[in-house]
Amino acid sequence: MNRLQRLTAGQDYVVTLNPVSDLPAGQVLARMTYEHPVYDRAALAAQRRLPELNDGMLAFAGAYHGWGFHEDGCRAGLAAAQSLGGHW
Repeated sequence: MNRLQRLTAGQDYVVTLNPVSDLPAGQVLARMTYEHPVYDRAALAAQRRLPELNDGMLAFAGAYHGWGFHEDGCRAGLAAAQSLGGHW
């Protein structure tokens, strides 16, 4: 995380997903549980309408505009910028 987040701390910070063994309690800063969103028909129908929220002064973007991947967030950010008059 130090390099990714440009941390200048004197120690290394590491994020792990689903570790195969317990980590020393004194070294764990936080434990979090995340769930991937469920994309059912209703969610996909609502997702297609997200651009309607953009009004030229305010625009929404996020990975939830697609399948939840980083690339989806990037694409949504570009679409939001374009809805505000931005150009690539």
